[in-house]
Amino acid sequence: MESIGPSLLDLVPVFREILEKSRLILEVCAGFEQLPEALRKLPSEGLFLAIPDKFTGDDEFRPFTQANWKC
Repeated sequence: MESIGPSLLDLVPVFREILEKSRLILEVCAGFEQLPEALRKLPSEGLFLAIPDKFTGDDEFRPFTQANWKC
């Protein structure tokens, strides 16, 4: 995700379509504040996250995903 493109939430339908057929690596460099809402709308199977440390460090990543990601 980059700041010059569509928002993370705008792309949720596209991500769902990709996840129906394949895996998806989502690197969130912009729009992090929208990530919790987007994760609640996406299946977790096949979805991989890459989030820079400036948003969440190693100690915060697991609690963040547990709180915001359907497992």
